[in-house]
Amino acid sequence: MTSSCLIIFVNLIYLSAHYPPHFESFPVELAKNGARVWAVTDLRQEELSSRLRHHIQGHIQVDSLHNYGAVLDKCRRLAQSVGEIHFVESNLESWLDLEAILREDLGVPGLWPQQLQKFKHKSLMKQVFTQAGIPVALGIRPSCTEDVMSFVQQVGFPLILKPDVGVGAQKTYRLNSQLDLDPLAEKISASGSWSTCFLEQHVLGTVESFDGFCDHGGNIVYYTTHTQSAGVREIVHDKLDFYIYSMISHPPDLIEAGFSTIKAFQVKAKFFHLEFFRTPDNRLVGLEINLRPPGGRMLDMMNYGAEIDCYRAWASTLLNNRFPYAYEQKWHCMHISRRENFRYRHQMTEALNKFQDLILTHGELDPASAMAMGKEYVLARSKNLKDLFSLQQFLQARF
Repeated sequence: MTSSCLIIFVNLIYLSAHYPPHFESFPVELAKNGARVWAVTDLRQEELSSRLRHHIQGHIQVDSLHNYGAVLDKCRRLAQSVGEIHFVESNLESWLDLEAILREDLGVPGLWPQQLQKFKHKSLMKQVFTQAGIPVALGIRPSCTEDVMSFVQQVGFPLILKPDVGVGAQKTYRLNSQLDLDPLAEKISASGSWSTCFLEQHVLGTVESFDGFCDHGGNIVYYTTHTQSAGVREIVHDKLDFYIYSMISHPPDLIEAGFSTIKAFQVKAKFFHLEFFRTPDNRLVGLEINLRPPGGRMLDMMNYGAEIDCYRAWASTLLNNRFPYAYEQKWHCMHISRRENFRYRHQMTEALNKFQDLILTHGELDPASAMAMGKEYVLARSKNLKDLFSLQQFLQARF
């Protein structure tokens, strides 16, 4: 699709149009931009929000989106009924495979299963980061215990063991010594599943991300950058308090690395969430790419930081190949979370009173995001980053 192409009328299948709740703005904005949106969910139509019901063209209910066969069958019937399907989208990592399967089956342009592999496998991601000139941690996809022991001799400990294909920090382990490795190695060897694992050097550093989306030509039309309090593995496994913030001025090396990596991966008409380690000696090391917006309520951070509407902007870019804003990062924004099982010194009402000039909104995250980030969240912004850290320390102070 070229920049001069304007789609006036399309049929678009949107998977999980209702969840997480704030993401229903994607199908709504697609409809406002002229698409006939067919929502696929595991809810009855009357359970959808009135806003979503008002904007979608139709609803396809399935028992579970994990039942790919049932989804595929109903979407085939839809295509037979309404004609050509032009797009299949979800903006959720959980449904990238299903998106690709539906596209291939229905003949819809975009990523098909074979093209999706480099965005799923950690081992393949490293190859593309390397092609982009981005340093990566040494890693292997072992086939047996002997491969693992040889790698240990080569690089030593600590190591990170994780699925070659996985979401977030699920089944991800830090191995500090042979004592950590041996019981896991015995279990994996017994199940014959080494080939599904990825083993790599542990990298010490903070996690920074490059986030945005591209048009159909692969041009980055919007981006921003974030720094988070710790890595996802540490946050999930150690149940740490989480915060993440954006900067008014983006680190030049992170921008350069982000643009190079997106070009190497050939991302088109998709959101991206790129993660890098920044080491103590100020080097960037490529970690992974995700074809989705960043998690939690970070999309709203992006909106507040540049005073735009990313839901509307993405819909316009997908359907019309036109980004509707001239934008700049105007604010530092911060996403601060608190966990249910911790006792905090200050009530949320105290923070809302004391920092009312900073806090934009607050609430509870959806269950999937809360597992990683914590249930209760606050979004805040300021021209002065120190103000936001004062709020973060106040909110996350514990007894």
